[in-house]
Amino acid sequence: MIIITERKTEKVVGYTSLFVQFNYRKEFIDFIHTLDGCNYSQRTKLWEIPIIFLSKVLDFFCQYDDIELNLNPCSKKVDVVDDSIDTSTYKIKPFD
Repeated sequence: MIIITERKTEKVVGYTSLFVQFNYRKEFIDFIHTLDGCNYSQRTKLWEIPIIFLSKVLDFFCQYDDIELNLNPCSKKVDVVDDSIDTSTYKIKPFD
């Protein structure tokens, strides 16, 4: 099982990072070394990877083992529909 957790960055530039935990495998280490800005912590035994590599990390690791992914919830609410526009005043009818 590969565990990927997003949390506040420690040594990598950015607001949040991916912290990856797995049993040692040379292929995993070689892959991580191809990514810029990664850092290994001897104390926690975790790889810290910039969040911009999330898709590459998931694409690579899903070939080898199951992934447990723990991402922070989005803190910013985005409205998809703008209800502030009054559409009842338009004289044009949509096509049937």
